[in-house]
Amino acid sequence: MERLPGLSGLAELTAGELRFHLFTRGSEHGAPPPADTNQFQHVCVEVASSEELRSWHARWHSIRNSGKYTFTRNIPATDIVVDSDGVESFYAYDTNGVEFEFTHLPNGRPGTEN
Repeated sequence: MERLPGLSGLAELTAGELRFHLFTRGSEHGAPPPADTNQFQHVCVEVASSEELRSWHARWHSIRNSGKYTFTRNIPATDIVVDSDGVESFYAYDTNGVEFEFTHLPNGRPGTEN
């Protein structure tokens, strides 16, 4: 939540390996945003292992540094971070400016057993 100022809540919905993060805006945002405001925050992709996460991170850097593509948002991918639950993730923008989160849950999805 500290990375996303102005938001007061987060819910996660899963469909197979696809994870949707839904956010609640804080009370200071009582009115709906203007129609031309980007309402889409990011797509979360779960990967099976730390190694796969590092492979996606390296691949993103390889694509970005290849010079073959123009990125709408010229922002580098974040470093891979690990939260207090051991969840590893990084964020990167695609060529259209859509933000992707790549994440690895060390013990699988919450509420499931491995």
